[in-house]
Amino acid sequence: MGGFAGLANMEDFGKMLQEHPLYDAYWQSKKIDAKNIRDIPVYFTASYSTGLHTEGSLEGFQAASTPKKWIRIHASQEWHDLYTVKANDDLQRFFDFYAKGIQNGWEEDTPPVRLTLLGFGNSPAKTIVERPEQEWPPASLRMEKYYLDATTKSLSSSKPDATATTTHEGHSLTDSSDFKLVFSDYTELSGRPFVKLFMSAPSHDDLDVVVQIRKLSASGEVLESLNWSPMPQPQPEVPNVNVAKHLGPQGMLRASHRVSMAPRTSDNEYPSYDHRSRQPITPGEIVELLIPIWPMGVVYEVGEGLVLKISGHDMSLPEIKMLRPTEPRDENKGQHIVHTGGEYDSYLVLPRIA
Repeated sequence: MGGFAGLANMEDFGKMLQEHPLYDAYWQSKKIDAKNIRDIPVYFTASYSTGLHTEGSLEGFQAASTPKKWIRIHASQEWHDLYTVKANDDLQRFFDFYAKGIQNGWEEDTPPVRLTLLGFGNSPAKTIVERPEQEWPPASLRMEKYYLDATTKSLSSSKPDATATTTHEGHSLTDSSDFKLVFSDYTELSGRPFVKLFMSAPSHDDLDVVVQIRKLSASGEVLESLNWSPMPQPQPEVPNVNVAKHLGPQGMLRASHRVSMAPRTSDNEYPSYDHRSRQPITPGEIVELLIPIWPMGVVYEVGEGLVLKISGHDMSLPEIKMLRPTEPRDENKGQHIVHTGGEYDSYLVLPRIA
């Protein structure tokens, strides 16, 4: 706090969250509406490895009303990218054109979107760095649906006929229900995935659900993506912090907030919530949950795949080691049950570039 200008005061957001557990006028007063960016040029950057500037940057880029907007989705962690000569030179061209009037061809030469797709470490898939695109998500995108099967712990394009369940401890930092998918051909995923899950909690009237997509090697190894290159240490010695490693996109939902979801026009529409209302569940009741997942951009070679992890805890790495939790801090109680097959068509929707 001593580093802030002015009176060095700040709001106690933890206390305010207790007093304002739903999205109300207090939280609305904090929101900046990117639609109001109408008549100035904007240069956005985004990466997949930050808890702030993945969804925030991409949502802002899509929402901004100005026709003069560019986004560069870069491959490295944002602080590393920020200080590279290449990034500085590119931003200099932008400011030279709009702030100094230097006719350097910025508008003619710069694609609206420069798309990066991560290959992940120890994978033959090569990271695609800043490929020119006209929009994000790419125009050639198609949404593909993969059904969960609790019997085989797998994901498939065909819905299982038989119902089945799998269980994990909701109040745990390690337990999860995992479902695997292997790609039979070269695959690029780019955009916002989401899941529909049928779940129940016999011991409580609410449950926090966290989902994460991890990349798998052809041999089934769970992969990580290092956030800059060259890394000064070999991968096994790189600290398990989000600044250095990206595990994969994550999403979360508190079941009682399912009633605050915005109306959808199709099954492929990304779910969104205003969090202005809540409705507890009945213990043991099977509820349908649509859980948004943050944007992803990943390349898969033939035989590689992914695992969808479902748990009651945040599965991302901490920003720094001292923030790593040593015990769960949530309101989950007892077991969480995932229901699949038959009438419980739990599925994962993936954004695939055709």
